[in-house]
Amino acid sequence: GDWDFDYLSYLSNLDERWFQYFPDKPWRIDVLSRQRDINLEWLKAMPSAKWNCNVLSCHKSLTLEWLKLLPHGNWNMHRLRAQSNFGIEWIAALPSLQWDLSDLPSKYVTYQNLIKYPDWDWNFNEISSHYQLELSWLQAFPKADWDLGALSRNYNFDISWVHLLSDFPWDFREISKIRKLELSWIQAFPNANWDFREISKTPNLQLSWLLEYRDANWDFSEISKNPSLDIQWIYRFPQGNWNVDVFNTHHNLNYHWFEMFPAKKWNFRILATEESPFRMEWILKLPYYNWDLYYLSRSRDLTLEIFRIYKPQYWNTRDMSLYAQISEEWLREYPNILWDFKN
Repeated sequence: GDWDFDYLSYLSNLDERWFQYFPDKPWRIDVLSRQRDINLEWLKAMPSAKWNCNVLSCHKSLTLEWLKLLPHGNWNMHRLRAQSNFGIEWIAALPSLQWDLSDLPSKYVTYQNLIKYPDWDWNFNEISSHYQLELSWLQAFPKADWDLGALSRNYNFDISWVHLLSDFPWDFREISKIRKLELSWIQAFPNANWDFREISKTPNLQLSWLLEYRDANWDFSEISKNPSLDIQWIYRFPQGNWNVDVFNTHHNLNYHWFEMFPAKKWNFRILATEESPFRMEWILKLPYYNWDLYYLSRSRDLTLEIFRIYKPQYWNTRDMSLYAQISEEWLREYPNILWDFKN
């Protein structure tokens, strides 16, 4: 009899054999395109049909084979990109589709894909910030529209990038902010507009840098935080705006630093803590220094030898009772002190 293919198009659980046996019948392709059970075999049976690829773009069973079979369909780029099995091969399979590569997930932007598809409209401004960017990428595309600011801020930045793209207008003030900056970079470009106040923050900074560029606009307050800082730096630049607040916990702190800054206001509350590198024995080295004995009384390293240097009234004996190791020898030598042991 005569089958009603319009009606059949709405039925669920259709078998692909229907389309294989009756490929030229008046199927409702727009309806079939929305069928949950549609698969590759349906498309193969009627490859010339006007499938609604915009709808197919979000089908759960969509694969690369569908795209290859219907390369000129009205595919929806954004729906395709949302598919869990989306891959870079999908873009290659539909070159006529105006793909927006600017927001392509970074996992697809690799050196291998750049080389494999060099004619694609890659967004090198965005790629300039890519976390895997290396010199080889720049070497492969030296004339690309790189974003120099983003390159300068890229974690993988290396001065070799500047050597390669030497004709580009690099901003060395931006490069100055890179924490892994090395002295050789400055030496390679001595006339560049380096920002030495930013360079002062790099943990790679060494005394040799300061000596080589003695007249540069260094920020000694930032240099005070440098892990390599020691007393020799301070001896060489005694007029620097050193930040004594940072010195309170610097691991290289020793009594010579107090000799260099006798007028500075040290934080003895911090110095008296176990986290501070301060040692009570330094008081023996500098007995005439203006030590804040009120806070230093809290040190567990306070000894009887140090205590004898100053009159008892200058010490905070209440706190000493809590922190210091008070022995019978202390009690015999200072019987008139009202030690507070009840706490």
